[in-house]
Amino acid sequence: MIHHELLEQALYSSATIHQPHSLKAYISAKNLYDYLGQPQEIWAQTSYLIGLSELKVSCVYSDTVHAPSFSEPRIKTILRRGIYPAAYQALVQWHTSKGFNDIFSYYVSEASKTKEYLSHNVTILLALNCTYKELESSQIPAFLN
Repeated sequence: MIHHELLEQALYSSATIHQPHSLKAYISAKNLYDYLGQPQEIWAQTSYLIGLSELKVSCVYSDTVHAPSFSEPRIKTILRRGIYPAAYQALVQWHTSKGFNDIFSYYVSEASKTKEYLSHNVTILLALNCTYKELESSQIPAFLN
């Protein structure tokens, strides 16, 4: 296994607790790989751990949900309330109209207002930000899931 395969697995994994840990695990493995002098075993071990804790997703949900165009306030309401499956299209529409940096900035601001989980929400967002910079355009829809 190589890091590109681990990234693909992480993109098609879903959270089972509260936040998506697979992309954070991918970024952590990548940093450890660089720091420890590139031990190849890290990819397989991280893949194994992701497989133990995350759901495997076989599609891009936004491709299967057809929705009207949402206004910006409605997008944020849909996402804040966790209205699924509309949330998949809402996030894609936000990404299309404003880009990832706007989404990231909004959620970092929201996460910084909450002190739960030792600011774990912020570290998840930072991992998402790092991962986004590595993505090919074809991987963005799975990432937005």
